Amino acid sequence: MSVATYIGFNFEVDISDEMTDLPIEVTYCFSEEEHRIAVRESHFKTPFVYELWEEDSSFIYMTKYNEQYNPDQFEESKEAFVQVCAFLDKFIPEGDYCELFICWLDDERDPMEHQVFIDLKNPILTPLEHYEHCYIKFYK
Repeated sequence: MSVATYIGFNFEVDISDEMTDLPIEVTYCFSEEEHRIAVRESHFKTPFVYELWEEDSSFIYMTKYNEQYNPDQFEESKEAFVQVCAFLDKFIPEGDYCELFICWLDDERDPMEHQVFIDLKNPILTPLEHYEHCYIKFYK
């Protein structure tokens, strides 16, 4: 089983079938089209759904649990969060937003359990309650 980080935009993104050496990519890595449709229908208002791929470390492990019990992974995840925010700040047009939903593959229709809203002009590094079934809205 894999954890998928779905990302939705209000605009279409050109993606390649091949993974590149970029540290962060908008791509399709684990999911099938039916998974992305399920996320769009169940959680997103944005029409175009992809996956967010992070090469070295994932910000999804920036949780309260890891802050207490695995501080090294928590610090790596904080750095990854900063990189994702910088990437999205360049990627998303002014006044727009994107949506993320994090879940295990095949759990796309499960209800969201946590919601987080991040202002890309002033991203605040606060630990996530949990990453599973977490919805995050990044806006400018």
